Amino acid sequence: MERQRQQRAATALPAPFAATQDPDTSIRRRSMDLLYALCDASCVEELVKEMLAYLVASDFSVREEIVLKVAILAEKFAPNVQW
Repeated sequence: MERQRQQRAATALPAPFAATQDPDTSIRRRSMDLLYALCDASCVEELVKEMLAYLVASDFSVREEIVLKVAILAEKFAPNVQW
């Protein structure tokens, strides 16, 4: 069951990852929301890396939300204490 979930997540993630580079701010924000909702332990490192990259280029209006989501994901799915 877990393996099936990981496979579905792996096939569903490329489109929202690509949408994080869209010129439209609302599409980028929605893609981050979707990625956050789909995140689990199998993809957390890749997602947090993408969110941190987006943070640098994002509007000031969404930075607080991104930082909060990164902190929640790190607390929830951290593979080790140092991560």
